[in-house]
Amino acid sequence: MKKVKKYRSLNRYYIRTGINRMLKLYNQATPEEKAAGIKWYSDAHKYAAALAIEHNTTTETAAKIVSILSPSVEWELNKQQAAAIIAAHNTGSNPAKVIVSTYDGNKYKAIATLKDKPITYKPREIKNGEYTGKTGKPRTARPGINRETALKTYAFFQNINQGENAAEYVTIDRHHLSAFFKNPKRIKSLTAARYADITEATKTAAASVGLKPYQFQAVIWEQVRKKQAPQHTTQKTTV
Repeated sequence: MKKVKKYRSLNRYYIRTGINRMLKLYNQATPEEKAAGIKWYSDAHKYAAALAIEHNTTTETAAKIVSILSPSVEWELNKQQAAAIIAAHNTGSNPAKVIVSTYDGNKYKAIATLKDKPITYKPREIKNGEYTGKTGKPRTARPGINRETALKTYAFFQNINQGENAAEYVTIDRHHLSAFFKNPKRIKSLTAARYADITEATKTAAASVGLKPYQFQAVIWEQVRKKQAPQHTTQKTTV
């Protein structure tokens, strides 16, 4: 079997080809898809603001909870579960009993953020996507989003929280990596330096078509998702 090489750094070749791949996807979008992508984060910001009003919290807090619960979760489900966690906390119910679809660590980080204090929990043992009934050693979830380590989650939070003012941040998830690299699996890890390189490349591509980075990212994100549509199935929820 041929050994797969790992990217050591994002040199000029990968930056240039990444920009070209993103622009190719952007040009494949229909006018309607472009219009939807351009206003995606503006709509997300409005949702967070409405959620904050409904549950007597701040837009910033609502955006944080949405972002923390977002990994590997479809957007509509992400919104529903963020609202349920916030509602449970604010009404005195136990937010730990709310069903979510992300990882245990993210669930309890969201709860810690709402409580504004660390939360100790026992992560469930998952095998083949199913809960075995066992739990692991206690872990501690801390409130907030660490911008130095949770790069994607922090950028997503800022894109939602700041709405049209969030041009500095680019949300780079697996879909965006699929847009940027021909074979994203060749990346051993998305280091802070690589994240910064892809962010700057996205800003360059966005500027070339007259868009803000988060608008451009939303357009190409949907193009990648559309191409991968056969791989998506109805998402399971977990306790």
